[in-house]
Amino acid sequence: MLSYHNLFDLLPIFSTLIDGCSLTYGKRVVLFGSIVSYSLWVIYDFCVLSYTGMITDFLVVLSNIGILFYEINKSLFSKKKCHK
Repeated sequence: MLSYHNLFDLLPIFSTLIDGCSLTYGKRVVLFGSIVSYSLWVIYDFCVLSYTGMITDFLVVLSNIGILFYEINKSLFSKKKCHK
C-alpha cells in the first residue's frame, strides 16, 4: 500500500527509481543519476528536519560532482600519442 501526506513523501521513491535506472547505463550516467537521486534525498531530509542525513547526502552529492568533473576533464584533455 502506498500512502503519503504530501509531495515530499514521494521524493524517496523517485530517488530510488532514478538511482536504480541509472545503474543500468555507463559510468557518467550513473554519476549524474546519483547526483539527481541524492539531491532529492537532501530535499527530503530538509523537509523532515533530518539535518544529519541532509549533511551526509550533500557530501555524497559533492563527491559525485567532483568525480564527474574529473572524468569529463580527463576525457577532454587526454591526447592519444601517435608513434611513428
